[in-house]
Amino acid sequence: MKHVSGTKYKMSTLLIQIADLHPLFCKIFNQELSIQVQLKKNDLVLPSSVLDLYHMTPNRFEQYLENHSSSCYDRSKRIVEKENQVVIPLIHAPTSLSSSPWLIDGKGTIFLLKNRSLVNGHLLPELAIHYLILYNLSMISRYEAEWWGELFHTFDGTDLPFIIKYLEVAVLKIPHMITTFLNHES
Repeated sequence: MKHVSGTKYKMSTLLIQIADLHPLFCKIFNQELSIQVQLKKNDLVLPSSVLDLYHMTPNRFEQYLENHSSSCYDRSKRIVEKENQVVIPLIHAPTSLSSSPWLIDGKGTIFLLKNRSLVNGHLLPELAIHYLILYNLSMISRYEAEWWGELFHTFDGTDLPFIIKYLEVAVLKIPHMITTFLNHES
């Protein structure tokens, strides 16, 4: 994906943080990016293999969540590993407004990246990610008109499927997230 000069985030780093695009990464690059998380009662349940993927003990994973998770994680309870699962106590389910490090797709399914280094520590709220992607796409279409035109006429490479899929996702998710944000803030 084209990188706009002067921007801090590469497009791929941003697109990886949109859970709805993970099937496309899998299809095009044969790369599984995330683990689906189960929401059971007031807990998030992950396979314990996530600890190996993150190279962490349950205690270290708890510290990681305390530093990176939003207010949904219940800090008064301990994260436990039992029966090949990691159980994370919640105050409330994560949302796309407060999801870091959780990624939430358009159906409300929760995911966690398999490799936290994919985003180089640049986890942002999903609404900010959409803003940056749309900004980057607008700059590319304005200042890289030749590349943009070739993209739509030759259909060459992997950029076009990501752009098309992203726009399909954005048109559905962004209005919902803004409405949720406005209702939550009022």
